[in-house]
Amino acid sequence: MSDHIIISKSPSDHRTYKALQLPNGLRAILIHDPQIEAGSTASELKPDGPKTSSHKEIVDDDASMTEEDGSSDSEEGSSDSGSDNSVSEDDEHEHVRPHHPRYGSHSSTINSGVKKAAAALSVGIGHYSDPKHLPGLSHYLEHMLFMGSEKYPDENDYDAFLSSNSGSSNACTEEESTTYHFDCAPAALEGALDRFAQFFVAPLIKADALEREVQAVDNEFSGVLQSDSCRHLQLRSFSSKKNHPMRNFGWGNRKSLAEDPIKAGIDVRSELLKHYKEHYSAERMNLVLLGGETLELMENWVVEKFAKVPSGKGPRPTFGTHGLPFDGPPFGGDITGLVRVICGGKEGLNIDNGTIHSNTANNVGGLQNSLITVLPAIRDEHRITVTFPFPCLQTEYKKKAEDYLSHFIGHEGKGSLLADLKASGWATDLCAGVSEQTSASYLFDVSITLTEAGLVAGPGCGLTVVDSLFHYLSMLRAAQPQRWAWDEMATIAEMKWKFLEEEDAADYTAQIASDMHMYPVEHTLQGMYLHEDFDPKLIKELLNKMSTTALRIDLQTKNYEACYQRLAEIVVQCSENGGVEHDTTEDGTGKVDNEEGKKMKNGIYFNSTSIIQKGEEPWFGIPFVTTIVPQEMIKKWSLDESERDSTQGKLRLPPPNPYLASDFTLKCEETAQKTEYGDTIEVDANAAPPSSFSSTSSSAFPSPPSQVHATKGLSVWHKMDSTFKIPRTNAYFRISLPAAYCTPRSSAMTHLVTKILEDSLCQEAYLADVASLHYNIWFEGYQGIDIKVDGFSHKLPLLATFIFKTIAALQFTDEDYTRIHEHLVRSYRNANMKPMKHANYLRLRLLKKEMWPIEALRPEVEAVTAADIRAFLPVLLKQSHIESLIFGNVTEKEAISLGEAARAALGAVSTATSNDLCLHLPDPCCSWLLHAPVVNADEENSAVEVYFQCGPSHDPRRRAVLDCVDQLVYEPCYDTLRTKEQLGYTVSSGPRLTHGISGFCVVVQSGVHGPVYLDARVDVFLSGFLERLKKMDTTEFEKNREALLANKLMKDRNLAEEAERAWDAVTNRGQDFKFREEEVEAIKNLKQQEVVDFFEKIIAPGGVERKKVAVHVAGKVHLNDLKAEALPDGVVEVIKIDEMKQKHGFYPENKKSTAK
Repeated sequence: MSDHIIISKSPSDHRTYKALQLPNGLRAILIHDPQIEAGSTASELKPDGPKTSSHKEIVDDDASMTEEDGSSDSEEGSSDSGSDNSVSEDDEHEHVRPHHPRYGSHSSTINSGVKKAAAALSVGIGHYSDPKHLPGLSHYLEHMLFMGSEKYPDENDYDAFLSSNSGSSNACTEEESTTYHFDCAPAALEGALDRFAQFFVAPLIKADALEREVQAVDNEFSGVLQSDSCRHLQLRSFSSKKNHPMRNFGWGNRKSLAEDPIKAGIDVRSELLKHYKEHYSAERMNLVLLGGETLELMENWVVEKFAKVPSGKGPRPTFGTHGLPFDGPPFGGDITGLVRVICGGKEGLNIDNGTIHSNTANNVGGLQNSLITVLPAIRDEHRITVTFPFPCLQTEYKKKAEDYLSHFIGHEGKGSLLADLKASGWATDLCAGVSEQTSASYLFDVSITLTEAGLVAGPGCGLTVVDSLFHYLSMLRAAQPQRWAWDEMATIAEMKWKFLEEEDAADYTAQIASDMHMYPVEHTLQGMYLHEDFDPKLIKELLNKMSTTALRIDLQTKNYEACYQRLAEIVVQCSENGGVEHDTTEDGTGKVDNEEGKKMKNGIYFNSTSIIQKGEEPWFGIPFVTTIVPQEMIKKWSLDESERDSTQGKLRLPPPNPYLASDFTLKCEETAQKTEYGDTIEVDANAAPPSSFSSTSSSAFPSPPSQVHATKGLSVWHKMDSTFKIPRTNAYFRISLPAAYCTPRSSAMTHLVTKILEDSLCQEAYLADVASLHYNIWFEGYQGIDIKVDGFSHKLPLLATFIFKTIAALQFTDEDYTRIHEHLVRSYRNANMKPMKHANYLRLRLLKKEMWPIEALRPEVEAVTAADIRAFLPVLLKQSHIESLIFGNVTEKEAISLGEAARAALGAVSTATSNDLCLHLPDPCCSWLLHAPVVNADEENSAVEVYFQCGPSHDPRRRAVLDCVDQLVYEPCYDTLRTKEQLGYTVSSGPRLTHGISGFCVVVQSGVHGPVYLDARVDVFLSGFLERLKKMDTTEFEKNREALLANKLMKDRNLAEEAERAWDAVTNRGQDFKFREEEVEAIKNLKQQEVVDFFEKIIAPGGVERKKVAVHVAGKVHLNDLKAEALPDGVVEVIKIDEMKQKHGFYPENKKSTAK
């Protein structure tokens, strides 16, 4: 790779790039960021100094919660303030591939405002290359590389070094690659890189670490056993053809990596070393390094540290010769272990021990590879996914043909497939696009969330919805590829590319390293945005592959047994209607005797007796039934548009997008000019360059927004950006509604109102979303409703105005209500399915004054009618107040105009109200226990959340001490409880902020141990850490204090991060914009003894001011932990939460609830 290669970068990217290739074949991209001053530490802070960070920031229980997961990706981390804080629709939005977060990996999401140095290396090997006798070996090897090297033999050296240098690390094993990455303080980059390089030069793969890490892999696997998305993907993989790498069990677990190998006499460590030597070759590696050093110095580092990486194995393996995963006999052509379920005959079905028999055969033959499979859902949900296999499209990346199809099929506007399904009352959500990209194939999924009506419509099992999908596909074929639509997609991609905002350093390097496997080096950054070649022929080819040949239709449903029986009836009915015979026997006659012992040619089959088969996926233990798609359905789904009923549906292509921005003028550059309103725009004089600081003075922090309008019913805060200089705006609105949360019933109705509003906005707002203009709505409990609109400034007022006008005149049909209501009811039934989320919910239920229990909300949601909502709407909106922040490429008068438009639409005339109080745990100390069983009876994992209340957060010095405790505790906590003791895959610790009251938590989830044991081990760790803290030398303490100080001085990477921080100050901190500055001053002269005293009194066992709440959630194998036994001395069991609240009272409201 020669130096003359120019890497295409965004015009807004201030960094410089260089590509190189080492003699051993390792490829690298070096990134110089001039806004990072190389080699600086917190003690050397000066103008334009470095950006470093600690591994995390406080978790704020008060900040805005997202309904998807009850957490926020802001600096303050997860939050749970709304009434629906555990009504989650997110449990399936998790990773679905083996993913190995190390001790600080959470920093990428919790501490999003940090600029660090970073590196990543992606090896072109993944679980597609696992040996058949050791499923999951690539994932296991990924874990083992963290366990020390010849140069750095201490298995905790890498983690400890990163922790003490504001760092974090992570790794992920996918189908054809394994990617490792880290971030750290700029001064530590070389040291971290040297340790990182040894992963790939001389790892030890220690024998004494094998057991611990196989347990870690098994813990990770146990954490997804109850994940519907992971279960579906695993079953789909299991259904693929023989010898296809998609059939590999990539997760790995104790059975596949320890128990089975021991029985077979396999030396697993030898196999790990062999796998490493065979596949971890330099030619297959992509390295990305980002720092403030010069490109020349970084190149010297790379050559010095990575030249010794072994090579000689050639390019990474590819799997194109295996063909598509579904173009051969399914389930590997092996039906061993599957139960034949024989269907047919007019005499009906006889069900005996789960097998359906019939007495009369009929004449349907056929050998096909398209399957309908039904599997049980863990959550209360019905989701049908149709998967179409495409050939590998990596070389066609400039054409974006698959994105073109995703654009249309996944569209939500008028005339779309989803709009038609909603109008029929059959579906609530639809997602379409490529879910898996490998050298073997691309898998294009259309996933549809069904209503009860959609599940049973027509023949049942959601198959009428599949017919609608094929109708839409036939319409797309008839319409021919549309150049205008592809050009619109290209324009939007170009807009995004031109105004890209800076990402998290670790995520950015990991993405680039992974993308280097897919794109030529010059297009590594731009590949996903490039639209250069409109290819209607390729679009047609892919559309033609979206046919009934070799597809998968997977129905995941809570009504598994009923759908299983219905599928059998469908097969019978289709066979009675006749069909096309196919050769299935060795002699090609298509005739097969109806004898149980008759050998079939290819396992899954149709013959003269219609059959479905019943089985169980071996790794997850997923029961399922499956059948070949009946010929009658294939015929119907294969109809051309001209052959279909012209009255069926109202499907049509979307119109041109009215939200496409065309004006990218920067308002801050009009400083000396008059705006259309005749006023002079003033630029922020204190604005520093992005991600820099100039000492601990006020200029190190951005100037705050100003309150530019305050009247009854409306407050407008505003700041015009002159730092990042991009044509984007973030607009926030909090609508205070006193009637929203006064009773469980009003809370339930308000939540329904937000869902009806989202549904009403869907078709129009989707067009805006496509044009990179987004909105979100949250129900914030007693605080009302939050609305955020963000994106390109030009058309933002158009969308915001539409939203508020829709709220003011909200209308819906009874049919709409039935669909929306059913979806929300399911969300409440699915609440707290994850043990950790359940534990967090219980703690907050105890601490928060205003938080209705799910048990009270669920029946109210179920009982509310459409008439109730129509009567409630005017009551809800009668007394409202709007608090707003308009931040970005927007003038003061434009901000006021936007706020006034919202106020006028809603008729807001009230003042804001608040009742955010936190329970005051009894003085001087206490120990409370709150416990419950898991919500999902099949969940094996248990969880504990151990909380220590630390008092009001208004004192910056107390906040500084707590943050220093966090800085010191986190890595040892992870290393002890997770790595050494293997308590569970998920271990974390950190501060909490609940309505202005600070706290500290340790959280553990385990599939091995029960909550009583976990709680006890947490206390043992805290006792041991106190002794460590007392003996800690001054140098180690000062290093951690400096890292914490550097973190506090970080500036936001992009406009969105600064806006989020400002909105948090407006809504949750009493408009206190100085809280970080105050804490920085406290950290500067923080003494070690202060930290020791705080930890000893408040957190360590035996502390004289220790106020502990332990929340235990017991999995199915640890339910005995909940049985009444003698409690330890001093422990009080919380049985009735509300009574405890009434008995002990609350801290007074603290408007200046600063925490960070």
